[in-house]
Amino acid sequence: MIDRCCISITEKCNLRCKYCHFTSEGRRSRDVTDDEIRAIVSSIRQYVTCHNTEFKVGIVGGGEPLIRFQMLKYLVEQLEVVPNVRLYTISNGVDVDDTKLRFMWEHKESLEYCISLDGGEKIHDSNRIDMAGRGTFAKVMETVRKYEDLFGHKPSVNCTVTPQLLSEKEETISFFADNGFKKVTFSKLFDSEDKILSKDFDTLLDEASRTMEIRQLRKKKSYDCTQYGALCGVGRTNVYYASGFVYPCARFAGMKDYCIGSATDSLESIEANLRRITPCEDGLCYYDQHFVKGGIQ
Repeated sequence: MIDRCCISITEKCNLRCKYCHFTSEGRRSRDVTDDEIRAIVSSIRQYVTCHNTEFKVGIVGGGEPLIRFQMLKYLVEQLEVVPNVRLYTISNGVDVDDTKLRFMWEHKESLEYCISLDGGEKIHDSNRIDMAGRGTFAKVMETVRKYEDLFGHKPSVNCTVTPQLLSEKEETISFFADNGFKKVTFSKLFDSEDKILSKDFDTLLDEASRTMEIRQLRKKKSYDCTQYGALCGVGRTNVYYASGFVYPCARFAGMKDYCIGSATDSLESIEANLRRITPCEDGLCYYDQHFVKGGIQ
């Protein structure tokens, strides 16, 4: 049964992160339309009501979701009233004005707002740069400060783990601990298995867990994405909306051979197509294991 979906509401971004797989693989396409987003909302409502199941919705993007703030507002206001639905969004933390932050605060009971922050200034600015090639650390930290003033605590942050970060893991952990960050998700860089060894990544998580809550170390077995430390949900629980179509996960976005529906299809029909995929073993990533075989198994 599907219990989570991510909705890419825009392919546009105000950054040019050096490690962005959407940019490097040339998968950017059109944004989702208003009619498609209304259809997605209707489908989620019907599915959750019919199955009486918990459902998680990520309002994300191949780009920066807050660029389409009005669409984000619509999704939150339409879905937060549906029992058992939880929402979250991940922003790069740049160009976040008071209006947007106030909305996040007003809907904090149903929407979790997470900010991307790759540790201290040196590591963050080495990859997360704006259109002019300038580092964004200062702007992100200003958003963090405003968030803390409004919410009374630091935001949850998502930290992309690169080989460089692992080489400076002590400094990174100290940065988060010294600045009072309590909830951090360390996410492996896509296509990095040859550069980031599991033992090094696990050591990072273990050392960081002494001072903060690490999403990957929660004991509950869950299917989501191996990059975030969970088990691969492809073929089991996850779907990803992008550019008017639906895919098993974000890594397949724009690849027609892996399309399992359109944005206007019901989740019931999308689920039927999802069942055509044989999930991989726990601990493995479907994309890494099966993409080279060509086509849904």
